[in-house]
This record gives sequence, structure tokens and C-alpha cells, in this order.
Amino acid sequence: MSDTERLCWAAFVADEIMPTGLAHPDKWIAGRCEAGWIIGPKARRERIDYGCMIVQPGAEVLFMWHEPRGARDMLVKGDGTYRLVGFDPGDWTGVYDAAALENLADTLEEFARGCVDLYEIAPDDEIAVEARFSKWTEERFWLEVRDNTPRFVTVAPKGAMVSAAPEGPA
Repeated sequence: MSDTERLCWAAFVADEIMPTGLAHPDKWIAGRCEAGWIIGPKARRERIDYGCMIVQPGAEVLFMWHEPRGARDMLVKGDGTYRLVGFDPGDWTGVYDAAALENLADTLEEFARGCVDLYEIAPDDEIAVEARFSKWTEERFWLEVRDNTPRFVTVAPKGAMVSAAPEGPA
């Protein structure tokens, strides 16, 4: 997972182990087949490993975005207490262990407990862990095809104003 750029995944492949993220939902359009447009990794082997989906124009597809929020050292004691070295990066939704990606959490408390279990920290001991912070968000897109060229278009949230132009004659 990149620690420097905003990347997205089609939500159906987002899991603990997933293909490399891509810069834009359009990059997930892998090709066309008789049944419709193939959404998934471009490489055939990755489509076998992670799956793909076939969609028709107008179909909605959910994407997950990952935005890095920086890394901080975290001192974790065997009793589950912890201290973040430096400031909390704020505006994050998840934290993971740079050395053990399976240790991920939604809160610092949960992350610290995961460190205690993973590293078997004795009650009186303390270790330093590199905690990497991320912001995960979801966004829906619909598949538009013009002149046989597909692209994803953001779906406006329900109740959102699609146009700021007034209706009717001026």
C-alpha cells in the first residue's frame, strides 16, 4: 500500500490482501467481453486471484479510497497503554503496523491491544511500533460509455444539488 499517494480499489477486491491500488476508478476498467465491461485488475492472473465483475453502462460501482496520513512512532506497554510520539495526524479512519500489516485497527486503543498480542509484550515491557495512519472513504461511480469508450462518473449523493443553475426562464 502506498504511503504517499491517494489510491482507489473497486470495493469488491478490498480485503486484507488485495491488488495494487490505482489512481482513478477508470483504471479498473480491464476490458470488454460479450456480457459487458470487465471491472477488476488489468492483469489476467490478478483477475483470477482477486476476481472481477461484469457491468453494463449505467451500472453503479462502489470504490474505496485510501489516503495516507503519515506515520508516527508509538510506544506500547504490555498492559495495553500507549504513547504516541509526536502529534496525532488527525482526520484518519485507520491505523496499521508498518512491520505487520495484519495488525490494523480503527482506534489507537484497539491498535495497542493488537501490538500486545502480536509481539507478546510482557506486562512490564515497552516496545516502539511504527504506526501508519490512513483515511479510507467510499465513493459510488456509474459506468458511462460514449463512442465505445468507458469511463466512471461520480454518482451525486441523494439529496445533493446536481446543478447550481436555476430552473425555468430567467
